[in-house]
Amino acid sequence: MDWTEQQKEAITRRDSGLIVSAAAGSGKTSVLVERLLRILMDESPENKVPADHMIVVTFTNDAAAEMRSRLYQALDQKLQEQPENTWLYQQQIRLQNAHICTISSFCFELIRENLGDQGITAGFRILSETESKMMTSKAADVVLNQWHTDRAEDMQLLWNSFCEKDDTDLERLLLELHKFLGTVPFRENWVQQVQQELQKPLEDSTYYQMLSAGMEQNLQMILRLANEAADTASELYESVTDNKALAWIEADVHMLEKTLRMVQQQESDAEKLLEPYAKLKQERTGKRFSSSKKGLLNEEALARAKSLREMYKGMIEDVALQIETIYPYTAEDLAQTAQLMPLLLELEEQISAEIWKEKVQQNALSFDDAERMALELLAVPQKDGRIFPSPLAEELQAYYQLIMIDEYQDSNNKQDDIFKLLSRNCIEPQTGALRYGENVFLVGDVKQSIYRFRLANPQNFSDAIASAGKPDSVCNPIVLNQNFRSVPAILNFVNFVCGNLMTGSCGDVTYNEAEALYAGSAISEILPKEQQKVCVAVLEPDKEYDAEMTYVVRKIRQMIAENAPVVQKDGTTRPCQYRDFCVLLRNNDTCAAYAHALEEAGIPVQSPEEKGYLKAREISILIDMLRVLDNPTLDTPLAAVMLSPMFWFTPEELMQIRMLAKKSKLFHAVQIAIGVAEESASEKLDSVLVEKCRHLYDTVQKLRQDSGMMTLESLIRRIYDTTDFLSVMQLAKDGERKRANLRLLLQYAKQYEENTDAFHGSVSGFLRYIDWLLENNDDFQQSSVSAGAENAVAVKTMHGSKGLEYPFVFLGNLEKAMKYRDGEKSALFSERGLAGFCVKDPTTYVRAKTVPFAVLCQEGENAYKSEELRLLYVAMTRAKQQLFLPLEWKKSYLGKSGCLTKCSAMILPEGKLPVYLVQSVSSMAQWIWMCLFLRHDAELADACNFPPQYWKTPAWSENLQIAYEFELPEETETEELQVEVTAPPDEETLEELRRITAFQYVSPDCERESLLSVSAIQEARQNRAPVWKRPDFRQKEGRLTGAERGTAIHTFFQYADFRKAEADVPAEIRRLQTYGFLTPEQAAVVKPEIPEAFFRDQLYQRLRRSRMVLREKKFLVQCRDLQAYPEAAAILHRYENSDSILKGIIDLAFQEEDGFVLVDYKTDTASSPEELADSYREQLLLYRGALQCITGMPVRQCYLYSTHLQKSIEVKS
Repeated sequence: MDWTEQQKEAITRRDSGLIVSAAAGSGKTSVLVERLLRILMDESPENKVPADHMIVVTFTNDAAAEMRSRLYQALDQKLQEQPENTWLYQQQIRLQNAHICTISSFCFELIRENLGDQGITAGFRILSETESKMMTSKAADVVLNQWHTDRAEDMQLLWNSFCEKDDTDLERLLLELHKFLGTVPFRENWVQQVQQELQKPLEDSTYYQMLSAGMEQNLQMILRLANEAADTASELYESVTDNKALAWIEADVHMLEKTLRMVQQQESDAEKLLEPYAKLKQERTGKRFSSSKKGLLNEEALARAKSLREMYKGMIEDVALQIETIYPYTAEDLAQTAQLMPLLLELEEQISAEIWKEKVQQNALSFDDAERMALELLAVPQKDGRIFPSPLAEELQAYYQLIMIDEYQDSNNKQDDIFKLLSRNCIEPQTGALRYGENVFLVGDVKQSIYRFRLANPQNFSDAIASAGKPDSVCNPIVLNQNFRSVPAILNFVNFVCGNLMTGSCGDVTYNEAEALYAGSAISEILPKEQQKVCVAVLEPDKEYDAEMTYVVRKIRQMIAENAPVVQKDGTTRPCQYRDFCVLLRNNDTCAAYAHALEEAGIPVQSPEEKGYLKAREISILIDMLRVLDNPTLDTPLAAVMLSPMFWFTPEELMQIRMLAKKSKLFHAVQIAIGVAEESASEKLDSVLVEKCRHLYDTVQKLRQDSGMMTLESLIRRIYDTTDFLSVMQLAKDGERKRANLRLLLQYAKQYEENTDAFHGSVSGFLRYIDWLLENNDDFQQSSVSAGAENAVAVKTMHGSKGLEYPFVFLGNLEKAMKYRDGEKSALFSERGLAGFCVKDPTTYVRAKTVPFAVLCQEGENAYKSEELRLLYVAMTRAKQQLFLPLEWKKSYLGKSGCLTKCSAMILPEGKLPVYLVQSVSSMAQWIWMCLFLRHDAELADACNFPPQYWKTPAWSENLQIAYEFELPEETETEELQVEVTAPPDEETLEELRRITAFQYVSPDCERESLLSVSAIQEARQNRAPVWKRPDFRQKEGRLTGAERGTAIHTFFQYADFRKAEADVPAEIRRLQTYGFLTPEQAAVVKPEIPEAFFRDQLYQRLRRSRMVLREKKFLVQCRDLQAYPEAAAILHRYENSDSILKGIIDLAFQEEDGFVLVDYKTDTASSPEELADSYREQLLLYRGALQCITGMPVRQCYLYSTHLQKSIEVKS
């Protein structure tokens, strides 16, 4: 492969750490893999890096698995070329133990190996997100209830500030605080910082400084517009006396300058700040802005001056309102925040303690714990806020020679500190500050940081790339900005849009030549120019149909009909297929509508993920079935199940059954239909419907019976088998995903049972768990099904498209309004030690934003729009050959307060968009329109009647070509209604299918079980009925059954220390109870005289003299291996020469000089030793054969020890 110079440097450089900024389509994954391969294969003594001495971190398990697989295959290929190379063999073996994983996996392993005395053992399990949320919610309930009792006065204060009907809002706030503190590297520092900040004088407060800075920025923007209006108005009239417009505007300028100076001087008195504005407003009472035509020289300039004046006039009024409604309450809001914050922190601390208590009890950790505990192991915080590596961190630094991290822009603050602490030479000598060490290789792109909702902080990578190459750094920067994916037309458009929109203030990166994309693909040399383009479709809204969806549908049909070429990897072209198209949407709200529109037009679609696992049709049906099994009198779930593919009732049939018992339950009507109810059917149903009702009733009754004896996972499997639901759903549209979802439910059910006590592990408990999830808008994770081979149009969210590419991409739903949802919360928190609340007035019940909340809300909204801009960048860079942007043209854009009216007034003369304007948009479409307006192509300007251009040609316009469309594509012939024609069958294929389906296995193994248990064989040969375990909810009632008493005695013999028990049986019973081997009820039925009789028996005396004793010996042996032992072979004659496996557990065996003696405990009530021996002879013979098989030594004697008869019984063959 031909590498660029930058790629070569990233692959080969070894003298320092490297921070690689890799733009979209720049081949970063290939570079990372190539660098790893060369390092792994480098045998030179100075560069040798064993595979298990490196850390390679990805942000998904799939990416880690793919990385490991690619490395293994590459090493394998190299070994075929160099079979004598022992170093490569060693590397391939070490690769299995290499840390190629997610950060969570690495942290959990680090914790397991270095656990302290925190109550968690190395066998801890990992909580799912849902479990963690549920545990947190329960802990909050416990603590809040306790505070209601013990801290009534404090709770009253919190209630008055945040609650209405109940304390749900307060609980939600506390959970938000708990979640935030989980992302902070050292929460104690943050708590101290937030409290110190609230104690500062008003003028020194960061909140007030943020408020002033925002006010200053707004005033400067308004002042710039006023000055521009003054410049425009200065030459409107022939004489100065006629130019009253200029005097009016200049008065505005003087007023703004005076107000701005006061804000810069940190004036906090609202009346003083408003004085210049109020005075000017009073002077103008009854007056109007002059627009006289007398002596007017330039009417267009007057119109522009008026437009600018109208623009800044509205902005002045907004600023005046902010000053009037915010400044007077700043000190009061800060005092209220200072009063509430300590109480909330104390509550959260107690909730955290309650959560940890539960985690210790369950021996479980959450994903947040992984990073927190790993950081505690690696860091030694200093009082001045600095962080030094711990002895463990220094040990790991010496061990790990290489740290490589992909997608580093998605790291959070804790992860950032962890990676720094693991790297070598991570402390800057002069300042003692933590930095990136000399053995790191970080790859990322701030422009593709789109996971803010996962608490990613793109500033981490920005800081890394900014610090690299400086004198105090041991890292160097490398920029990969050559794009090998897209044609130049797309890259030029992306550069134009992002170059004019993306700055450090909006986008968190200044889009300059270093960040721009440069063509590296050979596609442009293969495709005709007309097949390489960015197409902007300007569409008129229509009430009859959705113009955007119609455009996308027709465009795809048109391109399919025209066989638009697609360049393949080998450089050849082929006609386009449906799989070459992708529709990217801002979120999944309209995915289903888009998919429906495409399907209606006969276009196959890769179905978008449904919004919510539990709301997926197949899962909701299954849950309804569980509800029916739990309580069949629930009408809605029963009706849903009857109408589902489980039972295939039609609505008409359901209505007929319902009419049999109008005022009763639907299940009762089913009982009437089949004649098992006391009432008789008033109307006779046809026999087919009666049979369907009988099948439904029998199935429900049988499954209800099974639900009392089966695990939840087994019950769901039984439902699948009984109703054939799994197979039926696979035949439905998007069947693979539905099948995967149903399979996934088995895992969720199993996890639920494993982590829940017996009572809550029932069907009822699981349904309550599901209801809790739904009530809290929570959910399980969807299954992921690869659909790459499916020839269908992909409909995806922009977030879901990251890492993918398509020849043709449509960006839909760009008009979707942006909504900063964090502004709807009751509290906002900043990693800089800031917090703000939205509190309720206890008298008016009106919620109001405090000043701290308002400034944090504005900061958060700016960060949100920065990510939206980066998301737009990611979406545009998915396209390889053509990018389509369907945009609705709205006349309101040029209205009085329209986005393009503001744009026209605020574009800087040098052809730049001010940050304030970029941040003021309400949709992605408005960003595109701003850039198109800035570009001002004549074709678009004429069609949309744009105001004239007064600014210079904007940056990034060179070589920019945009294709505009103003009409919907014509409907193609393929859109006509097609009559379905059934083709005649292919006789050859049909005959082959018949041959395949007629095939029958003739091997006797088909009728044999593959895995046998000794106890099952014993029961089957004696025709014994299975002994069912008493239901868990009954185990706490009354006395133990005979079988349960037998189990208790057997358990004693299984776990007892014979030496201790021989000396003191009661003491040993108590020990087993203490350590949980026996329950109190079981311990009570183990009478000391029973074990004492065993210890007196001659058999036990022989056991004491043995040098080898086997207890509870598990075995797995092939039945064919037992043919050498005639006694066992006779019992297993049906399995002769088969591969069936026999399993079992030998209670006790001990070795004597001439062989083994085998003992099996029996607690049965028997009238004589002979009766007991006859009952279990075959079982002991099987044990005998198995023991001889696995030890290679003869078994001389077999005994039963009867606890009822209190004696040993020899069993002879």
